[in-house]
Amino acid sequence: MQRRLITSSLGIFIFTFFSVISTCSRNIENNRDYNKTPNDEKARFFINKIAEINNHSPDTLSANFIINGTINDKKFKSTGRILYSKNPKRMMITLLDAIFQSTLTNILQEEDILRIYYPLDKKLYIDNIQKIDLRDYLKIDTNIDLILLSQLAMGAIPLIENYSIKRVILTKNTNVGEEDTNFLIIENEQYYETISFKNEVPDKILRVDRKTNEKIEFYLYDRINVKNTHFYKRIGFVHLGSGCRVTLRFKDLKFNIPVDIDTMMIIDIPRDAEIIYMR
Repeated sequence: MQRRLITSSLGIFIFTFFSVISTCSRNIENNRDYNKTPNDEKARFFINKIAEINNHSPDTLSANFIINGTINDKKFKSTGRILYSKNPKRMMITLLDAIFQSTLTNILQEEDILRIYYPLDKKLYIDNIQKIDLRDYLKIDTNIDLILLSQLAMGAIPLIENYSIKRVILTKNTNVGEEDTNFLIIENEQYYETISFKNEVPDKILRVDRKTNEKIEFYLYDRINVKNTHFYKRIGFVHLGSGCRVTLRFKDLKFNIPVDIDTMMIIDIPRDAEIIYMR
């Protein structure tokens, strides 16, 4: 029973990586306010690099994935499949048992409506992605930003809203064969966000709550560029307060292929399934 609770709530965590994609391709130029600093030109350079990546995130995605880590001091490993369309906004995630490959969770998104079905419990939860609270499902006492998670998983680099540039830190690695690491630090009224760049490519993000000092880290690995579509094949997430650690690995990736919207949204739900409206 305990393992079922962990893997079921894991399905909701995976959904947060994918759910809110509409802001990924927004015009970053309209969202920034540059403070006049000696590194202003370099800050513009890094922001433009992020805009280039975000504007080339995939329109459709088909992939398998492996996810493992620790939630609430419990280790887990699972596999799954995702089928995604940016416009119209549709998504289906199937979470599978890592050993027996039986279905643990089905997650379907149609615009803002979210349906989460647990076959073992015969329970269908209906929620709204604009109002969903991750703590209802994961039992983690923190307000994890779903937009940040979802943008990362779709190959985009998330930026906090209404930010200004706080600082740029430039370093030069003198060790032969090692890459230079630079840092772009932005801020708004609620957060600091530090984006690490190795050889001008983002590889790590740290977000800090200015009031609570709560810290969340994201690690970006194995970046690929397929026909001008940018994507990270491996993503790490660490919530320093709760000890929640998750690594998501993608495989069998297919970008920008035709997607049968009607077929992807069909799952079998028995008539006696319990329906629970969350919002």
